[in-house]
Amino acid sequence: MKRLTTLIMPIVFLISVTGASAQFFKVTKKNYEKIKIGMSHEEVIKTIGKKPDEKTEDVTEGLGKTELWVYRSAGTKLGLKRKGILVYFQNGKVVSKNWVQ
Repeated sequence: MKRLTTLIMPIVFLISVTGASAQFFKVTKKNYEKIKIGMSHEEVIKTIGKKPDEKTEDVTEGLGKTELWVYRSAGTKLGLKRKGILVYFQNGKVVSKNWVQ
């Protein structure tokens, strides 16, 4: 049993580290630049590779639905500087974006 645990623990560790670093590299300047005005929610998710970490929305009469999606790197978990992407939607389409570093 101890031998089995000794074999499994390094594998679990590698999977957890690889998962964290894979998420970190999805929030990149390169992926930010791929986001274009007019893209849909689905296109942005496909570009970044995941759903947003946080989102807010508001409905205003005459303007419709406004949303802000926030993507954060996992940098602080890895001891690195955190980066982020802000994506603004109006009625389901990208109208603006910001790179935060």
